[in-house]
Amino acid sequence: MGLALASAISIPFHHVGLINIFDYAGTDRNDPTSIRRRIAGLLVSNVISITSTCVVLNVNSIVRAREVFGLDTVGLGAAAIAAGIHTSILYAPNIIDHLKTFDWSQFKQDVIHLENVRDVVVAPVAEEIAFRACASSLIASVFSKTTAIWATPWLFALSHLHLIGDDLRKGYDMREAVMRRGFQVLYSYAFGVYTTALFFRTNHLSAAVVCHMVCNTFGLPLIVELPSRRASPYRTAMVALSVVGLAAFIGSYTYFTDPGLFR
Repeated sequence: MGLALASAISIPFHHVGLINIFDYAGTDRNDPTSIRRRIAGLLVSNVISITSTCVVLNVNSIVRAREVFGLDTVGLGAAAIAAGIHTSILYAPNIIDHLKTFDWSQFKQDVIHLENVRDVVVAPVAEEIAFRACASSLIASVFSKTTAIWATPWLFALSHLHLIGDDLRKGYDMREAVMRRGFQVLYSYAFGVYTTALFFRTNHLSAAVVCHMVCNTFGLPLIVELPSRRASPYRTAMVALSVVGLAAFIGSYTYFTDPGLFR
């Protein structure tokens, strides 16, 4: 019990610590060299997380690994698709807003840009392995899946506080940096509760990863930005769609996460 809990709590520390150790001389997290170094740190952290989880939870076979880490091939694709559709319901206003200014040539450049690869591919995969497949499984082994759903996301959310240092280097004052990252912590916690629930209800890591990818692609739901936009019929329509989308997202949760869909 104690070892499982300690292993789970250690994950955000070596997750953040190794990122900063590998990029010890970096001044901008979006610099290509820093991105590569930080990705290397993430990979090492993932190896530590996976290894410690395997030892603590006695993962000694492929079957056991699939069970603990949510890697069963049966229903893997269905879980990913269901999670993508369900998350996109919440982000419907963002998707429409994005399509208004979509440019194919710009998209082709963006899709291979290192910063976007990190945000939309590497970070979701690495962070879901660390905080869902490993930390959540460890917490659930000590308490319950319900406790893990509500408790584990704090490990993920609070790990974002290290970005205050990046903000200070970019010229933000301490108050601005704390407010900026404090909001990110709260949103990341809410997001983490949802993805952890996805992980346990579907028993597929792919569901959590795809959800994370969608969220990182579009950022905050558009409703957060709409109040600052000029009043217009379009803004009114997007506010209405945001409300309907949120209601549909909540109402369809049990359907899109029904374990029976993925067997």
